Amino acid sequence: MRLSAYRVAEEAMTNSLKHAGAHRLAIALDQPSDGWLRLIVSDDGKGFDIDAESGGVGLGTMRDYAEAVGGRVVIKSTNGRGTAVTATLPLGNGASGANPQGA
Repeated sequence: MRLSAYRVAEEAMTNSLKHAGAHRLAIALDQPSDGWLRLIVSDDGKGFDIDAESGGVGLGTMRDYAEAVGGRVVIKSTNGRGTAVTATLPLGNGASGANPQGA
């Protein structure tokens, strides 16, 4: 799980630096429910149309890292308003309940 969180954060920050033209980048961690970690990487960059995105492999790689440990990644972006990558990951075998919604 730690490696997955690190790799998702790394890829999200790299994407922001390479593509977003952002002035601010924020990283937040919290525990939305027992046994789950939520990582949010957001920026104030130019954003993009997720449905039209077909280029690089970065977005899929982030999802793959999360899914490999039983988590998930949600990417929200609006043209001109930035991007937020939210990864919700289990904290080991003790994650209770389903993956929290809203991530």
